[in-house]
Amino acid sequence: MNRSTLRLLLVMVLCCCVVPHASAASPQIVPLPQTFKTAKGRLAPASLRSGIYIDPASSVDRSVAYEWLAEAGIDTIPASEVATASVAMKICPGVTGNREGYTLTVSLSRIDICADSDAGIIWALQTLRQYAAGKDRIDAITISDTPAYPWRSYLMDESRHFFGPEAARRVIDELSRIKMNVLHWHLTDGAGWRIEIPQYPRLTEVGSKLDYSHRFVTPEQWDSIYPSRRAYYTAAEIKDIVAYARKRGVTVMPEIEMPGHQLAAIASYPWLGTSSRMAGKAVTGDLLNVADPSVEQFLRDVLDYVIDLFGIDTIHIGGDEAEYKHWIGAPGVAAYMAENGMQQPWELQDRLVRRMARYLDGKGVRMMGWNEITGHDPARRAEVDGSIAQFWQGDISGLGRAASQGYLAVNSDQLYTYLDYDYDGTPLWKCFRFNPIPANMDASLHEKVIGFGAQMWAEKVPDFAQLCYMTFPRIAALAERGWSPADNTDYTDFMRRVQPLQTLWRASGIINTQPVYDRKEPKAKMPKGR
Repeated sequence: MNRSTLRLLLVMVLCCCVVPHASAASPQIVPLPQTFKTAKGRLAPASLRSGIYIDPASSVDRSVAYEWLAEAGIDTIPASEVATASVAMKICPGVTGNREGYTLTVSLSRIDICADSDAGIIWALQTLRQYAAGKDRIDAITISDTPAYPWRSYLMDESRHFFGPEAARRVIDELSRIKMNVLHWHLTDGAGWRIEIPQYPRLTEVGSKLDYSHRFVTPEQWDSIYPSRRAYYTAAEIKDIVAYARKRGVTVMPEIEMPGHQLAAIASYPWLGTSSRMAGKAVTGDLLNVADPSVEQFLRDVLDYVIDLFGIDTIHIGGDEAEYKHWIGAPGVAAYMAENGMQQPWELQDRLVRRMARYLDGKGVRMMGWNEITGHDPARRAEVDGSIAQFWQGDISGLGRAASQGYLAVNSDQLYTYLDYDYDGTPLWKCFRFNPIPANMDASLHEKVIGFGAQMWAEKVPDFAQLCYMTFPRIAALAERGWSPADNTDYTDFMRRVQPLQTLWRASGIINTQPVYDRKEPKAKMPKGR
């Protein structure tokens, strides 16, 4: 090989390794803002000493805002006049046309934030927090930003293993940092009931004294193993966590399962069950006996209390993996089905879902559930338009069918969003390539897909350290897919931008060990739309 040929090959290799200009210029922020433009000159955050102005029309929590600005190296001195402030945060209706949207301008002498609502101010502060943290000087920049999807949730499963208030708050902190706006709190399931309901005290007296590592112990055995442990949330703790999340732009949505995944409740009150009622004790896999009006009243009582406690407009009713064998031939159930013209057990669940949708709608609350809530009849519309179907398994094209029936849809395809799956099956790049819009979905239905959910199921996650190991940094890749348009980001650039977050998470103890991540995607590309 002659010298000229070798030189040409070296140039070609170097060209292949150069990061595209757009990627190199992008700020190290996750998720990547929708649009940004840098200008000449740099600003020293520590030089901003004229004070912080927060629009009187805003209810953004001052202490939280000051905490984040301090992390960005900015003195947190209040200012009463917007014109003379170093940092100005204003409510500017219509500035982006999106309630979570904002503009952020860093000039040579001040920082200006304009947002359509408090949510936009919070996200602008999170952007500034990432952009400026640890830097003596930052480039002048103008950012205009809105999310791709309004629903960006993370499921924290505390039924299978209870993590407690401090863990919940730390999760909320990190969700807010990357603009995830819903904590889907899985507080009830077969492995444990984690919320006190004063009207039904045995739910916590009995039902909380279980977890996935101790599924078959009695309450007395649990007390022997954990003589001083409380494995549920009090009303005061929940109110505190809900308020803590709200100040950080995160809505906390609880899940109250029905008709399955309720063994902890049935262990507390065997009359709630079907097979358990006959046996006089909890029977694994049992379903709530929804043919009994007193059982439906129990559900309404619990929902009423939870709605008031959380102050929410959306509640998740589960609805997945019902083992219908417990209803077949059960005393009272067959007669109830005959009286109501039902031939198949799934019709009993469909009826429950319809009744719950109407009941919640009457309280100004929309119902959400796993994709099973859409029922077995492909022609049946949603009982209440705007109910949310969260798709997790099966043919994902069913998401389009649900949308055409009047449901809103959240894509939680388990192959891409289940963070309890190991890193070999769901590597970082695969999370990054997830698209909430399924391939070949009719374009007229795209607006019905309101976002995605990332799930951290905890059967094999006994402690907070393991939860963090499985969650971070994959949650950052999914957050980008929920916020940034897919055609506006690339994986190589994401790997560069996520490095400061990983450094921060390591320094704060969120992550201590991590698997090795591929810095490049494999040659085989993901199918379009998936």
